[in-house]
Amino acid sequence: MPDRDTIIALDAGTTTLKAVAFAWTGEELAACSAANRLRYGGDGAVEQDMAQTWTSCLALLHRLLDDRADLRNRVAALAVTGQGDGTWLIDAAGSPVGPALTWLDGRAAETIRALSPATIHDIEAITGTALNPSLQSVQLAWLQRHQPERLTRSAAALHCKDWLHFRLTGMVASDLTETMFTYGDVAAGTLDGRVADLLGIPKAARLVPAMRRPLADRAALDGAVARDLSLPEGLPVVLAPIDVVCSALGAGAIDGNGLHACSIFGSAGVHLRLEPGSPVVPNPVAGYTTHLAPGALSVRYLSNMAASLNLDWLDELVAQAAALFDAHGSAQKSRTERLAALDRLAMTGRSATLLYFPYLFPGGERAPFVNPDARAQFVGLRRDHTLADLVVAVYEGIAFAAKDCHLRLGRPSEIRLSGGLARSERFQQILTDVLGVPTRHCLCEETGAAGAAMVAAVNLGFFGTLAHAGDAWTGSRLTPPRPPDPKRSGTYDTMFEIYRAVATASSPAWSALRQLDGGTQP
Repeated sequence: MPDRDTIIALDAGTTTLKAVAFAWTGEELAACSAANRLRYGGDGAVEQDMAQTWTSCLALLHRLLDDRADLRNRVAALAVTGQGDGTWLIDAAGSPVGPALTWLDGRAAETIRALSPATIHDIEAITGTALNPSLQSVQLAWLQRHQPERLTRSAAALHCKDWLHFRLTGMVASDLTETMFTYGDVAAGTLDGRVADLLGIPKAARLVPAMRRPLADRAALDGAVARDLSLPEGLPVVLAPIDVVCSALGAGAIDGNGLHACSIFGSAGVHLRLEPGSPVVPNPVAGYTTHLAPGALSVRYLSNMAASLNLDWLDELVAQAAALFDAHGSAQKSRTERLAALDRLAMTGRSATLLYFPYLFPGGERAPFVNPDARAQFVGLRRDHTLADLVVAVYEGIAFAAKDCHLRLGRPSEIRLSGGLARSERFQQILTDVLGVPTRHCLCEETGAAGAAMVAAVNLGFFGTLAHAGDAWTGSRLTPPRPPDPKRSGTYDTMFEIYRAVATASSPAWSALRQLDGGTQP
């Protein structure tokens, strides 16, 4: 056993910031978390205070190390992951240039609408990724038109994890997984200036930072930060992949038995496949394509804008109703308690009586199709439908969106699950029956942080390969396969065809409704 046998991972998610300590063999030793803060604007803006994010993450590291003082003498490395996409601008002094545009910010939808189909095709053919408002490249084009002074003042365009890595190390960099699908010729594995040229932002190409390989490159902890945390100066810091890739690794996407399909049900729904070798650009392009280990391991994933966000919306409606009618103080219960109550209610709800389309976010949808006008909707409501039926329909809608993505990635033989919503027994069974293949749930609570720490464990040489690390970190933490029910799967196959047909037919109505918004939505 090495003297320094612990890896601490920072995972700066959309709703929660986390600091988690792991033994090099994968056991979780300690964890702490804090709520993230987002700023929502009526024009589709969803921003984040960069300085506050760093301050909150530094405080989490202090809490973790103070609660477990022995960790300071055991830490072998820090690893950093976080929410993907978005635009986190810094100036030459390393200070934030305004608030970050998060991946949820929908204002860049207008930029995509203004592009010709030929331009969109050319960009997607280079990057292997469907152009959508979450991408930093598109957000930079929006900023150039609406806030050009910010770009003039900026020296680098980072992502969330890159910003935290910069504060920890002083190094301006981004990792391979995120840089390639945003600015790269993904087939060649190199950055490509044509992306910025096609978007009309050639001068913004100077903002793209150096590209780091998560499994091979690492930086050193800055002296001032080390002293503040009472950690060794020069402690290795690994810039891990984007959080969805880390969550898949932590959920068991790779082990000694091979590569496995994954679905992660957090704020968004992410559906992912690891593939051997260099990436192959899909035709037609859908979702994201990128590298993990150049020439050896690539990643394809499709990400629904909203998964558990749909339950949050329904929870908020129920809380408002409870407050309106003073329903035994239920509005005063915590969000966790209310969501658990909705989940219990779903056990009594009817299936196959109602369709829900989970395109809830104002910026529309980005997978398995890109449509910034897409909207959530119920179809088939009747007078006898209950709240329990609505909860079941929301579960089914999220599952149908997942199936739509997995079919575009290639039907898997088994899917491994993580994320808060995947812990629901009712949702797991619905999802399994909708997909028609067995599912396994990873019992690791913090798969994103675990995946980042696992990458660091390989980077440091604790394991020779990701597959060896996967065996140790996730092999004993997966539930037995949950089989689908053939009868329910048959019914869901019919419902899914109706779901797809209604979504296609609804596109003109979504566009017309956006026009009625009068510009108040992206």
